Formats: sequence, structure tokens, C-alpha cells
Amino acid sequence: LLYYSEVWDESIVTSIGNSLPEMRHSIESGLGIPVIPYGVVLSDSNLPLFLPMNRVYHNDKLHSLWPLGLDDGPRHYYWMVIHEWTEESVLDYIPFSDRRVRWISDGLAEYVAFKFVRGLDRETRDSSGITSFLSEDLSNHYYFINQQLEAGLTELEFDLVSWKMVGRDQPIAITDAAGYALALFFWVDLAEEFGETTIHNFLEQAKNEEDPSGDKLVDLLSNLTDQDIRNRLRSFNLPDLKNKIESYALELNLDLEYES
Repeated sequence: LLYYSEVWDESIVTSIGNSLPEMRHSIESGLGIPVIPYGVVLSDSNLPLFLPMNRVYHNDKLHSLWPLGLDDGPRHYYWMVIHEWTEESVLDYIPFSDRRVRWISDGLAEYVAFKFVRGLDRETRDSSGITSFLSEDLSNHYYFINQQLEAGLTELEFDLVSWKMVGRDQPIAITDAAGYALALFFWVDLAEEFGETTIHNFLEQAKNEEDPSGDKLVDLLSNLTDQDIRNRLRSFNLPDLKNKIESYALELNLDLEYES
């Protein structure tokens, strides 16, 4: 669904509308789970953080809605929309028993968003502004990694297993930026090494777990891959991360900016 105010530029409305079926396909093919009915609201307000009603029935199906404001840009039109759509679909599919699961919910949402933009042709990425914000984001990661390497570090320690969903004791924080980036690299790595069918199997088995806690799902993924997943979720090799960013930048024709 797409609801929009007449103040929105027609080309933006058309671009967002055309991207929604492609986003749905990216979620379905990437995760192999049912995708919840979803819609986007293009508000005539600058910053609509919340909608008075964020669900609506259409054709007898309850749709979740995500708001966009006039101050939003391509990062919000594409990356945030598919991220939130994916995350809500994962949370709807698996009845997680604790909040230590952001490595799954947010991590897979970032993975699918990246899969979506990788599937677009270069002209679409350039004209929609995706190339610009991806270049900025990867440049920020690249800068941080190079700073750590110049300081003599080779490993980055960040425990994704303990990265909890937002709540009173876990507000949105600066550390979330690292969590999103590292969870993305984790899932891209896993898909490239074992194939997306491993993600499909993992989610299907996670849904049927009697107590799908974050720790138990670490063990489940370890059994599926015969890997030490807990360690892969806690320790990240900085030269490896740097090489991956350079590889993605080359693949997607992104400009990496870094000054030591």
C-alpha cells in the first residue's frame, strides 16, 4: 500500500511505489518466510515520528504502515522502509522468548536491505540517491576501521548476542551503529559461505523452537553450519572488514572517502 499527500513530488511517489514489489521479493527470496502486509505513508508533515494509527485493513488484510516525512530522503525511502518491513516480518514469524535477538531481527533486516540495493541496476541506484547514502555510510565504516588498524588493532570486539532490542534498559544508543553494521557483515558473510538456504532453514527451525531465546538460536545456527557462531558474533577481524567494504564499494561503484 502507498498513501501519499499531493505535496510530494510525483517522481518520488512513483519510485517508492515501484520499489515496494521489489522489496517484497527481496524479503521472500532472502529469508524464505511469509512477508506481512505492509504500506508506506508519505505525510505532508516534516517529521512524523508516529502515526495516529499505524495499521489499516485493506482487502480484509491488516497492513502495518511506515511513515515518511518531507524532510526524509533516499535513505528513508528505500533502506529504512525495507529494513522495518523485514524486521516486522521476522518478529511476526518467530515468537522470540527474550530480547537478545537483534543479531537476528535487525541483522537480517540490514542483510535484506543490502540484498535489495545490490539487486538494483546502477542507473537506478544513482538516480534514486541510493549510491550517495551508501557511499557515505560505507565511508564512515571505512574511516573507523582504518583508525583502529592505524592504532595497531586487528580485532574488533562487539558482542552481538548481548545486543538487545530497544527497551527501558536498552535505549537507542550510539553503539547501535556498530551493531547494525557488524550484524550486516555477519549475515552477508554467512550467506556467501553457506548460501541463503541456510538462512531459510535457520528461520524455519527457529520458529518451531519451544523456547527461541537468543542463546538457543546461537546454538541452532552453530549446529546448522558446524561453525562457532558465538565467536563469529563477538569478534570481527578488522582487515577482513576493510577488504569487504572495498569489495562492496567496487561492486556498487561507490566512492570511499578516507583521510588519515
